[in-house]
Amino acid sequence: MKRIYLDYAASSPLAPGVQEAINAHLISQFANPNALYREGKHARAALEAARACIAAAIGAAPPELVFCSGGTEADNMAIMGIATAARRRKGAAANHIICSVFEHPAILEPIKALKSAGFDVTYLQPTRDGFITPAALKNAITNSTILVSIMAAQNEIGTIQPIAELAAMTHEYGALFHTDAVQALGKIPFDVHALGLDAASFSAHKIGGLKGTGALYLKQNTPFEPHIRGGGQEATRRSGTQDVAGAAGFANAVSYACENTRCKSEAARLTKLRDYLVSHLAALDTRIRLSVPIMPGDRAHHLPG
Repeated sequence: MKRIYLDYAASSPLAPGVQEAINAHLISQFANPNALYREGKHARAALEAARACIAAAIGAAPPELVFCSGGTEADNMAIMGIATAARRRKGAAANHIICSVFEHPAILEPIKALKSAGFDVTYLQPTRDGFITPAALKNAITNSTILVSIMAAQNEIGTIQPIAELAAMTHEYGALFHTDAVQALGKIPFDVHALGLDAASFSAHKIGGLKGTGALYLKQNTPFEPHIRGGGQEATRRSGTQDVAGAAGFANAVSYACENTRCKSEAARLTKLRDYLVSHLAALDTRIRLSVPIMPGDRAHHLPG
């Protein structure tokens, strides 16, 4: 029996060009990008080219992008690093964090740790349809709120959250807004400045890159305290010798996934397949129900896949 792999939300096969980019930096261009001799400078140039490529795809400036080991680390960096730095800047009374109840554990666990350390936490409930509304955030946010984290696209039910509106409301109260964008990158248009983000987390292996590679977008001047300390790499925000091969592969995957024409055509193809599956499953048995309602053809409120 032929098996067809469908679970790209969990992990995806390598995108075209990624294997070649990775091999070049594993075999012939393996030097430490922080070394001062020629080979190191070549590795540094490749690292910065990858940074610039990914930054351009999400509407960021290259220095605002921090390479790390994946979406989980990027989420932990954002929650722990921003919350601790923001409270230190504003004072002990500014210690309120808001997130949704259906965030990924990479968000919920560091927030749980901060709650144990004395931070005040509010968990927002989604609507029955799977959305966090601006009204729900307005009812929860206060002048002591320092950080709000709501994922861009829910990883299990695929609902796309109203991130721009949520971020704008967060800023009205002087707080910072982070989004876990792991499931959004390459699947829907995503621009950090258009959305008004202070921070966003990304993972390479969801869009055809390597596992163990990720990135955190940190808007310029966003308060941040590093939690991996050492040689001061990534402008002191994440110490440790960078994985140039992983970064190069990530950049190639982003270029492939986020190319405008391909992204639109792939979204249309996946939407048709999604709607076909929904209609045929429903026809099999009247007891089959969707977890959340999805209008046929909708790509504004639900991920194509």
